[in-house]
Amino acid sequence: PRFGKLTLNPGLDTGVGLDDNVFFIESKSARSSDTYLETSPEFRIRYGDFLEPGDLVEPNFIEFSYKYFRRDYFEYDLINAENHFLNLNSQLNFGRLKITGNDQVIIQSDLVTRGVGTATTDSDFIPQDVARGIEDRISINNTYRGELDLTERTDLYLEGSHRSTNFSKNSRFLDSRILKALTGYQFALSDQTF
Repeated sequence: PRFGKLTLNPGLDTGVGLDDNVFFIESKSARSSDTYLETSPEFRIRYGDFLEPGDLVEPNFIEFSYKYFRRDYFEYDLINAENHFLNLNSQLNFGRLKITGNDQVIIQSDLVTRGVGTATTDSDFIPQDVARGIEDRISINNTYRGELDLTERTDLYLEGSHRSTNFSKNSRFLDSRILKALTGYQFALSDQTF
């Protein structure tokens, strides 16, 4: 529903899936499969204008969203996942200067994926051992970008970003933090290509 410049969007996603390698085991003969149920209620609240046809300047807005993600396995309930996603987007236009921002907090409590190094080649793997692979962690991501219009087709921009992942105290993983900054000049070849 929309009330003037305020918009509220509740939602709910549900689904059933099949995971053919729930413990990320390399050995095909030792893999386990399970069916799971996913439930994801969410809501989004936005204050500001929307881009209308014919608008030359993108509107100012601020938008907050929250999503709760839960995955329940039917057989291996020790690896059930419970995650929270919070997101804040904003955009401010000051004539020739536009500032956009994105702030995200992710709170996770689930089995860390193969991409972080938890796969095992053990053919005698015991599912109960996977409890050590359940990791509580908080990830924070922030990105801000400022663009200054020099002409109709040229811009200067400055962008900064921060990304960190903090694991619980007794985790076998190390916390990480990445800071990036970039600046540049862009030329518009068309409305969609810079």
